[in-house]
Amino acid sequence: MSEFLKRGDLSKLPPVYPGDTIRIPGTTAGDQTTTGGISTTQMGEDVIYVYGQVAKPGGYPFTRNLGLLEAIIVAGGPNSNAKLDEVRVITQGSPYSSVATVDLDHYSKMGTPAPFLLKPGDTIFIPQKKSLFSETGIIRTVFQIMLTTAASAIVYIWIWNR
Repeated sequence: MSEFLKRGDLSKLPPVYPGDTIRIPGTTAGDQTTTGGISTTQMGEDVIYVYGQVAKPGGYPFTRNLGLLEAIIVAGGPNSNAKLDEVRVITQGSPYSSVATVDLDHYSKMGTPAPFLLKPGDTIFIPQKKSLFSETGIIRTVFQIMLTTAASAIVYIWIWNR
C-alpha cells in the first residue's frame, strides 16, 4: 500500500475479495466523522444514502416508516445551494433501479403531505442550484459565446492578412 501512496502504482494495491472490509478514515470533529451517520462496517441492507447538497452526506440506518423529509433532516438538512424542486430518490430494483423526482419545495409546503416512504437501500440525491456564475449559468454561457466569437474573429483576421 505504501508503494501505491508514494508512486501511484496501482499494481502495488493489495487484492480485495468479497467480504473484505475497507476502512476509510474520516476526519473527526467531536463525536462526528466525515463518513456520515454510520461507519463503513455498519453499512448493509438496512441503510439509506443521502448525498448532494446536504450538511452531512453519507449512509444512515434505515428505520421502518422513514420518510423522505425525515431522512434529509437526519443528514443535517439541505444547505443553501440545494435545488429542492428536483430531489431524486433512487430505489434499487431487480434488474433495474427506478428514479423518482420529487419537488420537495411543493411537497413540504402542503398542509399535511402524505409521507414519501423510503425502502432499505434507497439513495437520495439533492442537486445544486444553478447560479448566474455556475457551469450552466447565463453569465457564463454569454461569456463563452463572446470569447469564442472574439477568438474566431482574431483568427479570421490573422488568416486574411497573411
